[in-house]
Amino acid sequence: MNTGQSSSNAPSGDLWPALSCQAFEQTRHLLHMVLQAVGKLKLAGPFQAQWAGVPLWLGARGPTTGPIPCAGGVYEVRADFVSHELQWFTSSGGSGQLPLGPTSVAVLVDTFLDRLRHAGIDAAITLMPQEVSNPIPFDEDRQQRPYDRDMVNAWWRILLSTQRVMQVFQGRFTGKTQPIGLMWGTFDIRLPL
Repeated sequence: MNTGQSSSNAPSGDLWPALSCQAFEQTRHLLHMVLQAVGKLKLAGPFQAQWAGVPLWLGARGPTTGPIPCAGGVYEVRADFVSHELQWFTSSGGSGQLPLGPTSVAVLVDTFLDRLRHAGIDAAITLMPQEVSNPIPFDEDRQQRPYDRDMVNAWWRILLSTQRVMQVFQGRFTGKTQPIGLMWGTFDIRLPL
């Protein structure tokens, strides 16, 4: 798998970068499907009311699953959109990473799940994407897709800025709320009030 190249080597500090939806579409598809695969790993944990445990949590470098129970402890998967790789860590000290770059959904998801299994992580998920029109099972989506690092990083910075705005709004509400998170099925941010 090749690493995606872009026009710059470092992310800019722009909190609201321009991002063309049309130009981002092919990279977005690859990104959405791999984040669906990552998100589906969270379904192995105990169900929480109103799907509170399902979103991916937004961190400084990308979305994270947070701790997921597994034999012998917990593990966590993080998509790092600064170094452009999937990373995993176990409570027993294991870790690994997979570079993100141009490829097909089938190759990326298969390689990712295979590496998790080799790390001793039960990575059994359903391979059918959810909440998308005309879904193609991950293992059958073999079209080569681009991975534009600048666009992925811009998308990520837009999500972080959106989260900051939502946190201000949510902070004014005095009732019980759930954390803001990335819904991997629909590929949008959830603000539950």
